[in-house]
Amino acid sequence: MTKLKGQALLTFIAKALDLQLDGLYDERLGLTIVDKNHVGTFVRWWNPLIDDGDAFRLSNKFRICIEYTSCEDDSPVVYCGIDVERSQWPMVSNAPDFLATTRRAIVDAAIDYITKIQEAENYLSQL
Repeated sequence: MTKLKGQALLTFIAKALDLQLDGLYDERLGLTIVDKNHVGTFVRWWNPLIDDGDAFRLSNKFRICIEYTSCEDDSPVVYCGIDVERSQWPMVSNAPDFLATTRRAIVDAAIDYITKIQEAENYLSQL
């Protein structure tokens, strides 16, 4: 769905989430962010493509809906999106790794949503 990959993809989403980037990137682990919670402030790896918790928090932040279904050939797929019109949601094959597929679909839906918001803001700024 998206042409963004690796660090560019993660940075694009992280900036939209207003995450404070720490500056490190690893192909496998993702980006380092400064995270604040009830315990304190710490630096941690952030990558919704490999971490279920990061993907879940991303889906909650943008209120992404997740739907599991199957194609006509009974192969499992996952749809994720925000629009009421589900036909516009990106579809990702749900095989062979169920969790990785769901994380990927969440990331794709987030990128789609962020892109639409940016396009709308650009349009409005030109009025």
